[in-house]
Amino acid sequence: MAGMNNYLKTLGMVVAISAFLMLLIGVYTSAYLGLGSKATVASDRVTNARIYSSRSLAIFFTPAAQTERWLTGRRVFAGCPSQQQQVSR
Repeated sequence: MAGMNNYLKTLGMVVAISAFLMLLIGVYTSAYLGLGSKATVASDRVTNARIYSSRSLAIFFTPAAQTERWLTGRRVFAGCPSQQQQVSR
């Protein structure tokens, strides 16, 4: 009986930690999509740009932009308004 209690306790912890991690991923993804404005730049290849209000946000969301690139097959750039001109080159 004690072994079953330890199993249930461990299972509960695994479920709680998994749910918390999924919540963090959901919040990060929502912030990535919600905080940035989307722009499409037509050059030799189509580039999607997500423009954020500060450089620190752009750096924070760079992994999400790389994931979006991997999922969509398009170039994706996360930057701030001062970097926006670099995208069009």
